[in-house]
Amino acid sequence: MRKIFAFCVHHPWVIIAVIAALTVLAALQIPKIKIDPRAEIFIAEDNPVRVAYVKNQDEFTYHEETYIGVVGSDVFDRTTLEQIRAISTEAEKIPLVKEVKNLLTIGYITGSEAGIEVTELAPDGEVPRTPAEMELFRRRVDSWDFFRNLFISEDHTGSLISIIMKEGTETDDLVPIYYDLLAIVDKTQKLDQGRNRIFISGVPVVNSLMGDYMIRDMRVFIPIVNLVVIATLFLFFRTIRGVVLPLLTVAISTTWTLALLAVLKWPLTQVTVSLPVMTIAVGIAYGIHVLENVFSDAEAGKRGKEGIIGATARVSLPVIMAGLTTMGGFASLATTDVVPIKQLGYLASFGVMAALIISLTFIPAVLSILDGLGREYIPRHHTRRDVIGPVLRLFSALSLRHSSGVIIVSLIILAVSIGGTLMIKSDMDPIKTFKPGSPIRVADDYLNATFAGTSMFNVVLNGSGPDDIKDPEVLRKIDALGQSLKSIPEVGKVISIVDLIKRMNQVMHDDDPRSYTIPESRELVAQYLLLYSFSGGDEIERFVNHDFSKAQILLIIKSQASALAERVILQIDEFNRRELAAGGRQAFATGISAITREFNRIVITGQISSFVLALVLVIFVTMPIFKSAKLGLFSILPLFIPILINFGLMGFAGITLNAATAMIASISVGVGIDYSIHFLSRYRHELGVGCDIDQAITTAIHTSGRAIMYNALAVAAGFIVLVLSNFVPVVQSGYLTALVMITSSTAALTVLPAFIARFHPRIPAERCLEDSQKADTIPTPQREDI
Repeated sequence: MRKIFAFCVHHPWVIIAVIAALTVLAALQIPKIKIDPRAEIFIAEDNPVRVAYVKNQDEFTYHEETYIGVVGSDVFDRTTLEQIRAISTEAEKIPLVKEVKNLLTIGYITGSEAGIEVTELAPDGEVPRTPAEMELFRRRVDSWDFFRNLFISEDHTGSLISIIMKEGTETDDLVPIYYDLLAIVDKTQKLDQGRNRIFISGVPVVNSLMGDYMIRDMRVFIPIVNLVVIATLFLFFRTIRGVVLPLLTVAISTTWTLALLAVLKWPLTQVTVSLPVMTIAVGIAYGIHVLENVFSDAEAGKRGKEGIIGATARVSLPVIMAGLTTMGGFASLATTDVVPIKQLGYLASFGVMAALIISLTFIPAVLSILDGLGREYIPRHHTRRDVIGPVLRLFSALSLRHSSGVIIVSLIILAVSIGGTLMIKSDMDPIKTFKPGSPIRVADDYLNATFAGTSMFNVVLNGSGPDDIKDPEVLRKIDALGQSLKSIPEVGKVISIVDLIKRMNQVMHDDDPRSYTIPESRELVAQYLLLYSFSGGDEIERFVNHDFSKAQILLIIKSQASALAERVILQIDEFNRRELAAGGRQAFATGISAITREFNRIVITGQISSFVLALVLVIFVTMPIFKSAKLGLFSILPLFIPILINFGLMGFAGITLNAATAMIASISVGVGIDYSIHFLSRYRHELGVGCDIDQAITTAIHTSGRAIMYNALAVAAGFIVLVLSNFVPVVQSGYLTALVMITSSTAALTVLPAFIARFHPRIPAERCLEDSQKADTIPTPQREDI
């Protein structure tokens, strides 16, 4: 390794030129990155739940609807209906809008001389002009329960406008459409003078705003995290080179990592949007450790090119090992089936590797050039204004004089944290990722409270063969299943082919309400469906497939939470056992809510597998480094307490395990083990020199401990930038990860030394002498401020 560092120092321009060329090529790839905020991308394409979801879209007419809710005054007021009509007319002019439906234009089944006719609910979709016309319109609306809570609220003070986009409309296209709709709404409300409140929501809007907010987050994260890192580095090193060199290192590694995202054609998601912050916050550590060692050696008299080579060579092993363990922590995320987390694991591992390589080559090369220009390093960070020194002295005293107390307090914290960990729940509700006060969250909450809901859950019944759905007995099963699911509080409405058939039967019997039933004859059902098709009805394909072997029940729901999906699926399973087992038929759930429920399942199993793998990888890396099974096991002690504190806090605070918070444990293992490695490396080195455990612990705390504290504070400061995100899970992961960094570094400098002081075996004198002869150490001068 020393030869490599010597080459970097003696041929610095070669290293800088190669890194600069690679960085320029990488920067050219970044504009190719795409954004995909859809919920379905969180699970793999071959996952059975996603396969069923895609297949269902092919078998039934599928469209996700954007809703505009007009709420406040009586819907059967001419002014309100004119407002609804005006909004709809303007919305129809927006490119990529396929269809706009409202209370005036929705299809209405009525009787005619031909038998059945499907017309607009208001004749020609026009606003009724006279009181008599308005009263007739009101009676038609109230005559069919199908419209209630779907297009008109229960108390008649609100109405929904449904907007359907053309096929092939991308998420990126929805962002300008949303803002066009928002402009229409703002214009309408100005003219309305406060009569009604108007809200926009729906799955397409949620997806589009997620994509828009991701871009906003990136624009905020990158400059702010750089400013935070600059401030942190200047606080530590108080020199220009101490700020610029680590910053350049992470800027280059982040550019390379984002380029890899583009090259692999992976989209930017709500998870990977934090990738730049993560790469900068974690990668800055390697530059800090290299510079701290070079600066400390320079202060001790080892300056010039040989001083740079010697310091880099000495610190390279712990830095490389720390990098490998961090890569292992991130790589363990690849074991999960949550696709964006898996992708982040690969990308972050690459980013760490890039930061590691650049820190050990680029920084020595630049320092060599500065040295050649006669820019002598003047130490400023070890002064009497030093705030780290007193903290390290406190840690040293606690570890050696009160080791038993430290261990007892640690075990108490561990026990309390386990209690909170048992309270954690997992969930993924796309709308809940937005902050409570955000416009989309306010709009969605209001519309869910006023109407049946803004999301849909698809329940499919597989019949026994073609035309099976036309069997009245099967239709009654569908109706019974729908009524059963309607009992779930968050299910606002249930609609299916049964609603259309009941209505057709009613109009064919002189609109007698008693005839709002399923006909007894299969032939009559088939005749109704044929008449409906001839009359221009276009709703059938939403509820049955082409050969009538399957039927779809649409649940209009008030939440996409996986907990709701779990209740729906359990109820469907019970219905299958009770009602469908004997007939060769089966019902199952699909749709976005089924996707969120599957996410809920795999995120828990993925969290466990990635966390266990990260620990195993760390142990297998550290044991050979320290040539000691005990030290290898000791190295993971500072990880358990911080991670369990994190989980305990999540449990007590009601923070769910989601796509962002699910990664914290593995990240904590990968990054937190660095602190143990740096401490134990210095401890073992000092033990070989002096054979005094207490002195080795003290020296390790006062030397490596300083870099560990710098590292932890810099990483924590970087992650805390995530609290500026527009997404609640990202905010939560920001402050939780920052907390784990602080607690991990503190544990590495208190709990770990305390355990070593209490349980590490004494080393025989001859072993100490042998290690001392092998040691290549630079004496660290004693300073009062350390």
